[in-house]
Amino acid sequence: MRAALLALLLAWLSAGLPAAPRAKSPAREIVPPSLVKSFERGVRALASDDMEGRGLGTAGLDRAADWLETALRRLGLPPAFPDGYRQTFRIKTGVAREDGNGLNGMPEEDWTPLGVSSSGEFEGELAFVGYGIEAPPIGYQELSGVDLTGKVALMLRYEPQERDEASPLDGRRPSRWRSASPHSPGEIV
Repeated sequence: MRAALLALLLAWLSAGLPAAPRAKSPAREIVPPSLVKSFERGVRALASDDMEGRGLGTAGLDRAADWLETALRRLGLPPAFPDGYRQTFRIKTGVAREDGNGLNGMPEEDWTPLGVSSSGEFEGELAFVGYGIEAPPIGYQELSGVDLTGKVALMLRYEPQERDEASPLDGRRPSRWRSASPHSPGEIV
């Protein structure tokens, strides 16, 4: 739903923009003040408390979608999808541990599946890999010399210094367990 909202917003925003002149001009001379005010009203409406942060399954998300659809209709833009302005799609919204799902030797309350987890059974030797970061350019190599072939990697979430804007690591995007590497384990926990 977020992707659909973003697509609707971008279409709405781009529909009213004039073609940029070929000569270099400051942005304030390219965009008419009326369009700037219209854009600001839209941003304020979509960011308002009434939209409840536009979280999945909230009435605020539905209100935001209604607002965007109304804006697109006012602009005279045709629907982008066969059934109208909205496109439905499935999205994983949460992770729940099922009965029998556990880690031997670890209390149930001490672990949780990640939102990128897939359903299914697996087993194997457990290998603790800290944060699982392999970043030689900054001297951070937790996987060097570790053979994870056929093993289950037990990894800490996020990364060290995740809230430090000056950190050479980027803990705001949990992408390290999605990429393949020579150290790829069978599973990651």
